This record gives sequence, structure tokens and C-alpha cells, in this order.
Amino acid sequence: MTTKNCNPSAVDHLKIWAEGLVSEGAFSAIALAGRSAKCEFSAYGSCEDAESLFDLASLTKPFLATTALWLAARGELDLQATVFPEAACWAAPDPHSTQAITLDLLLRHLSGAVAWWPVEVLDQGSVLTPRLWGKERGVYSDIGYMAAARWIEAVTERPLWASVERCFGDLLPGLIANKQVVAAPDIDCAISRVLPCRMNSAKEVDLAKGIGVELPLRRAPELGEVQDGNARFLANQSGILAGHAGLFGTIDAALRLGELWLKGSGSRGFQVQMHQEMDSSLDPREGRFLGWFREAASSAQFFHTGFTGGGIWVDRELGTVRVMLGHRTDPMVGLAPIRAGFLELAQKALNEST
Repeated sequence: MTTKNCNPSAVDHLKIWAEGLVSEGAFSAIALAGRSAKCEFSAYGSCEDAESLFDLASLTKPFLATTALWLAARGELDLQATVFPEAACWAAPDPHSTQAITLDLLLRHLSGAVAWWPVEVLDQGSVLTPRLWGKERGVYSDIGYMAAARWIEAVTERPLWASVERCFGDLLPGLIANKQVVAAPDIDCAISRVLPCRMNSAKEVDLAKGIGVELPLRRAPELGEVQDGNARFLANQSGILAGHAGLFGTIDAALRLGELWLKGSGSRGFQVQMHQEMDSSLDPREGRFLGWFREAASSAQFFHTGFTGGGIWVDRELGTVRVMLGHRTDPMVGLAPIRAGFLELAQKALNEST
């Protein structure tokens, strides 16, 4: 546990709360952190520390969106270019559609892609099958982010992980992908820092039943494998980073991503053009930010959560970032009360500076 200018008793309360979630069996691992201009804290549930790597699940999405903005700022990617149907060897999602699908729409969940589908039952695992498109726009879509990832790879002519690594390599140490994706000599050492995730695939089996597909119940992932079934399938079969999920990260990596977006055009580290892209991306279109969800009608408060239990909350009005990473144990139990409890305790810790 670390604190800087925070009320120690408030942070102690957070640590006790985190330890309780682990001892009660709701989480197998958890890490908490918060930072403002004057104070910061971190706390852990049991055996975790600052070097521990968590399965980020859908927290991969804001990392992907940031990578896309970074590439756009460098002139390597056009967020407004039409993605379909001109790309060679790609099936047009809806050949009769009059509205072009752009990378911007994919990253805002406005492309018309369905929310989820088990790619292992598709031909060659392709997320570009027409039946997955032309649906209601505005649906939160894993499929849309997988398609965005494949488009970025096609344009840059490099694996998505290579672009993520270029974007975050220096700024965010403590970020890796599924072991089949990262071709690095020290990957085994990095994988040893990944905390076990004990969740099986019961939720995906239930989702599949809802669309008339039967999936087998999978065990909890092995060390170095992600929990998300589609991300695991694409990594194991093709060695690629899915885009909607697939990253592991430390609490500091997630916190620093939040800080990057907190400061926007007022921060240093990325070029001015990058920050202009970031600030522009927080202009809501049909209520959607690029890579994030917004709180109510405010453009200054935004967040993203992950299925394994994590979340990043950025508040530009208060100047705070609050991060919770964790591995919950039951995929069928909701996390809303736990997240609300964390946000309240974390804001109290940040408000009560010494």
C-alpha cells in the first residue's frame, strides 16, 4: 500500500475493503489506485503488488482507441476513411447500406456491428461476415472492435500488438498480450507476473444459447491466456491481438492511461497533434466517445470497465483518475455495487488530503 498526501485512514479503509472481497471469494485478486494533482494512493487485496499483471478484458478497448489516435496523429491512419467494402478480401457487412463504416464509427460503437458472437463458429474466425453487420447502430460491440483491429493491421501492414507496443512501449511499461501474441525472449518472465484468473466461460455459454449456438463450457484460462473466449481463440489460432480484449496490464499502466486522457491537450509526453486528436475524440456523437463511455451528459467525466472486474474512471472536472483492476471469480454475478463502492471510497481518499 502506498499513499501520498491522502488521508491514511481513508486508504486503510480501501485496503480492508479490497481484502474483504478476496477473503469472501468474490475476487481472487484485486488492485486499487487513484491519483489527483495533490495526492495518490494504491492498495491491494492479498498477494498482489505493483508488478502484478491483470487480465484487462475490455479495458483493452481504450488502449486500442488510444493507439488508433496515436497512429492518426502520425499520419499513418485516417479515422474517417471508409473501412468497407473496398478492402480486398473483406466481405462487405451490408452491400445495400448507404452509410459508410469508418474506423471512427467502429471505435464509438456506431458501426452497426452486433454486440457479440463466438468467432470460433465462423468461417476461419472472420468477424467480417455480413450477418454480423447492418444491425442497430449504438450497440456496444466486441465485434466492432475486432473489425477495427483487423483494419488497423491492414492499413499499417503490421500486427496490432506491434502498433500498441510502439504507442505505449516507453510510456506504459507493464503491458503485455496473450502469450501466443508476443514474440519476445522475455515473455515467460513477464507471464510469470500474471495473476491467475479463475473464471470459466459460463457467461459466454449463456450468451451463445441466446443466439442459438452451443458452446462447450471452458475451464479457467491457463497462465498467460486471457479469459475472453474470442480473444483467446484468435490468439491461439492466429497469434493476433483481438482488439476488444487480450491485454494484461499493471495497475500503474491503467492509471497512466487514465492520466494521459485526464490531462489531454495540457499534458506532455505525446505530441500536440496527439492531444488534439484525443480532445476531439471526446466530442460525443450520438452519446458515444471514442474508446470510452461518458458519465451522464458530461464530456468531462468518462470511463471504461472490463468483464474480469476492472475499470478506469477519469474526471477532468475534479482532476482525478480512479482505477480498479481485479479478477472476479463468478462470471454470472454483477459488479455494479462493487464498482460503486470503490468509486465512493476512492474519491473520499482523494478528497481527504493531509
